[in-house]
Amino acid sequence: MLKIFVPMHGWKFRAHGFSYLGAPKIKVAGIRFMWENIIQSITKVKSGDKGLGCILAHTMGLGKTFQVIAFLYSAMRSVDLGLKTALIVTPVSVLHNWRKEFLKWRPSELKALRVFMLTDVSRERRAELFAKWRAKGGVFLIGYTALRNLSLGKHLKNRRMAQEICDALQDGPDILVCDEAHTIKNTKADVTQALKQVKCQRRIALTGSPLQNNLMEYYCMVDFVREGFLGSSHEFRNRFQNPIENGQHTNSTSEDVKIMNQRSHILYEQLKGFVQRMDMNVVKKDLPPKTVFVIAVKLSPIQRTLYRRFLNVHGFANDHVSGEKIPKRSFFAGYQALAQIWNHPGILQLKKDCKDIGKHEDAVENMLPDDSSSDENITKLTLTFYFHKIAPVILVLHE
Repeated sequence: MLKIFVPMHGWKFRAHGFSYLGAPKIKVAGIRFMWENIIQSITKVKSGDKGLGCILAHTMGLGKTFQVIAFLYSAMRSVDLGLKTALIVTPVSVLHNWRKEFLKWRPSELKALRVFMLTDVSRERRAELFAKWRAKGGVFLIGYTALRNLSLGKHLKNRRMAQEICDALQDGPDILVCDEAHTIKNTKADVTQALKQVKCQRRIALTGSPLQNNLMEYYCMVDFVREGFLGSSHEFRNRFQNPIENGQHTNSTSEDVKIMNQRSHILYEQLKGFVQRMDMNVVKKDLPPKTVFVIAVKLSPIQRTLYRRFLNVHGFANDHVSGEKIPKRSFFAGYQALAQIWNHPGILQLKKDCKDIGKHEDAVENMLPDDSSSDENITKLTLTFYFHKIAPVILVLHE
């Protein structure tokens, strides 16, 4: 029996038998599910089979990240399958979390997988970084925005470098993983097109909400992991979307409901082999009883002053303020700024080190045309806009 080690102390994974020591059953099921879809068999991989894709639709908290890491070690380190490169595309907000998880779960029995990120080198050396990844193998972590821009050659003046990076992204990965895969919800979007240009067919889509109210978004995700499996979008709409949605209205007839149930069952049966869905119900019996405490705390005088100042300055309190130009409102930016106030005003004091806010804004804006493909710049822009929002409030705090 061939043994394959996965990154957790005491774990042992055996191909075919799938034997694990000390592993939660849910994670075992997920790793086995990916193995059976992506690898299928060692013989098929060694014969040159291009493999297939799958969707791991586990709700948040069931360990999708760990399962993927365990699977990648099984496929890329534990046996000679010839698979040495993996590309993981994630929202920029969780890029560094993925790297930390790889460090956390690296096994002592095997050589650790190399983890690459764009921030490891300067912009001028990115082509070298991709070449190193392809030559030595490992995992490349990249954000959706950066993948889109680099794949389409946006914001890169050096056309030769742009082509080298584009070729690396399209031809380099042996396995492609998309975290928060519900981002792929439009077949014509640039991000979707960039992902579909990746020639690798061993694709894993991770999502916590695969089937909600929009069947076309579900179709896009399925079409990404197994292109053409459900036909064209027009065929899917006529065969599944329209009949299923027709049976969901309050005035739907019994015949509409009957057809809806039939088509839903057919769709489920067709996809169940490569779509694994799990929610918190699978671990409910293993969790302690949930107790929720709701504590209401009044704002302190300084918090109330800051709160009112923010609302007045940005026009949230009154629609018309005489003699003042009301800045353009942003609900989410306003919420984030107010959250700092009601949590603790001292958080605002931390922004005091941001000197000359206007110059900082100009510096970031001037950098955008050449550097907008970098995931870090998105964060810089967010912080700049945030500083602009809370600047008047910080002045009150200083006073």
